[in-house]
Amino acid sequence: WGPLITLGQNNWSWAKGRITAGTVINLKKNKRFGKYVMFFHASGPKTEEEGDFDKNASIGIAWSDDLSTWDWPK
Repeated sequence: WGPLITLGQNNWSWAKGRITAGTVINLKKNKRFGKYVMFFHASGPKTEEEGDFDKNASIGIAWSDDLSTWDWPK
């Protein structure tokens, strides 16, 4: 295992609880995208300990050229 990657979670109120169910799709050969694309679930704005996981859920997206460095809507 490598280091934990949490993307911009520290700055996302909608993901303070947790990020789960990450799925990566290889769209490198698709001329419209040309990147790896990841979708994931998140919960917030409260933390997991505050009991927000089953009340507020969001879906996030991120993309990468190399599976190590990720970017996302800012």
